[in-house]
Amino acid sequence: ASEVQKQLEIQNQKEEPTDAQAQFELGEKYYKARNYNEAFKCYENAAEQGHADAQYQLGLMYNWGEGVEQDYNEAVKWYRKAAEQGDSDAQYELEELGESW
Repeated sequence: ASEVQKQLEIQNQKEEPTDAQAQFELGEKYYKARNYNEAFKCYENAAEQGHADAQYQLGLMYNWGEGVEQDYNEAVKWYRKAAEQGDSDAQYELEELGESW
């Protein structure tokens, strides 16, 4: 990689946090600004690292089709992951959808 490419990679790493809580918080900012596509990416990164709140948010986004094509199966998958970690909102959403957790 050239020196310029290395600098860009370093800059991108500074702009995009890698830990789950920071990704979740960035996702919250994007979501509140109604930038659902960017919020989804941040939540997904955090959720894949096991962040329960991000998993719940992904479930919501799939459930409502915000920033992603509506997909109830994916919504249930992410709600269930959050519910298994004790997220009461996710547990409620699963019950509303007639799903167990």
